[in-house]
Amino acid sequence: MRVLVATLGFDEKFAIRALMRHSDEIRKVVIVIAEPVEERAAKALGEVEKFIKLYLEGKSVEVIKVDPSSVYDAIVKLKNIFSAFEEYIVNISGGMRALIVELLIAFTLSRARGIIEIELENFRGLISLPPEIFMLPPLSSEEYKILREIVSRGRVSPRELIKALDIPRSTFYKYMRNLVSKKLVITRKEDKRTVYEATKIARIMV
Repeated sequence: MRVLVATLGFDEKFAIRALMRHSDEIRKVVIVIAEPVEERAAKALGEVEKFIKLYLEGKSVEVIKVDPSSVYDAIVKLKNIFSAFEEYIVNISGGMRALIVELLIAFTLSRARGIIEIELENFRGLISLPPEIFMLPPLSSEEYKILREIVSRGRVSPRELIKALDIPRSTFYKYMRNLVSKKLVITRKEDKRTVYEATKIARIMV
């Protein structure tokens, strides 16, 4: 069971849609709202709380009020939402832009597990991002060269890579262990042979 963390502004529809989408997989809801709470935001919060009470009985609800103008204090407060023992859905579809950025920073710094999701304003789609996308690891020139080769080839065997890159076998496997540990390359078995494939984040980097 996961925890849904949702930013809330003057309109409750994005938060309610997230609640409907994830109702079966969450055990707790955390609503993040800007302080001081304006009248329209308070009304939206009331609608969200009413929806949870009516349709999500038994779900725990917590409201976190944050002053976005105090950037560092806000990030510290928001970082305390996240725990290494939980998995999160962080919905940043509604609310103040500054608050959204601060929540993204807090979630990224916490290194908690989960996804970031944003619903498009026209309601025609939803995008999901892993928090790792904001923490792309540094690469050595050799690691970058290997990764670029894997991306260009799609799926490729160790033998093909070693031949194409003309590097010693032991050196190659040392770099590959690093790339796998950085979640940039995944290993698969195909017809009893090992092949490497770049992850989506790797394709962005290259």
